[in-house]
Amino acid sequence: MSESKKITDFISVFLDRFRVSASGIAGCELTYSKPSAERLDAAEVAALDSGRYVAVTVPATAPVPGLSVLFIQLPQGALIPERIINPGASVPPGEFSDIHKGAVSELVEQAWSASAESASGLLGKPFKTGTPAAALNTIGGHLRSLPALTGISRYFSASVSASMDGAEFFIRLVFPEQFIDALFADGASAPAAGRAAAKPLAATPAAKKKIQAFEPPAANVPAKTDASRIVKKKTPAAAQKAKAPANKTERNLELLLDIPVTVTVELGRARVTGGKLLDITPGSVVGLDSSNRKPVKIFVNEKNVAMGEIVAVGEKLGVRIVQLVDPKKRLEEF
Repeated sequence: MSESKKITDFISVFLDRFRVSASGIAGCELTYSKPSAERLDAAEVAALDSGRYVAVTVPATAPVPGLSVLFIQLPQGALIPERIINPGASVPPGEFSDIHKGAVSELVEQAWSASAESASGLLGKPFKTGTPAAALNTIGGHLRSLPALTGISRYFSASVSASMDGAEFFIRLVFPEQFIDALFADGASAPAAGRAAAKPLAATPAAKKKIQAFEPPAANVPAKTDASRIVKKKTPAAAQKAKAPANKTERNLELLLDIPVTVTVELGRARVTGGKLLDITPGSVVGLDSSNRKPVKIFVNEKNVAMGEIVAVGEKLGVRIVQLVDPKKRLEEF
């Protein structure tokens, strides 16, 4: 098998896993064309498209250090994680929050993990990746923002024309050229001769729970076989049951459990005229609409999920929870 065929197959394995996972978890049918690959210099990559993408950076740890970046064109790139969080959503979120970043990162991590065994077979050596990180950016802007790519002048780019809900968009995978060449070099445990090693991208320390892998349509693309990822083959009835909204909601809720969120405590609010606002000076007291005997509201992502009482924790303030909504409702709210 030629090197170019191996590289194309390597990329196709990941994209197929991503398609299956995104279609199953996001509840939409995602299809794409055959990958088109090319080698480009940094200026050519930056000039590919000036639009913004969801960019998911994934560090590789074996057999050689390096990284890949998956670019998913907006608005579909934001709609995919929105459907993980809010099954049935038909429009992208107004704000691409940390929860959306975490959801799409988990999806990409699952796809790389599920394709690791097949990728290792193509490489003839174990292929391992680290924890992804997502952002919104242009292709050139995102590549320039990564310290690991400082000084990288050549890239290997593979793109597909994708379709979701009848809307066409692009998905692009970008690798440093030296990483791809080292990855497919015979017996590669180090970069190819005359090339510097691609700098590894530090993975975040937070542990991530893995969501259940979906059964791939092609029998020649096996799932990763460590004990935590074994998936039993579904009968047609079981596969249909797995698509039920209740089961999908449970899987999507599990996906969110390790994503950090911001908790806000609201003491109260006040409405004043512009004149009174201008009269405020140091020492002025502004009355709030809340009583010092009533619980304060606790918000997660601007959603009221609990009530509490202000307490002193050493020299800092804290809040004692006195009332909260059902755990699943809390996750569904934010």
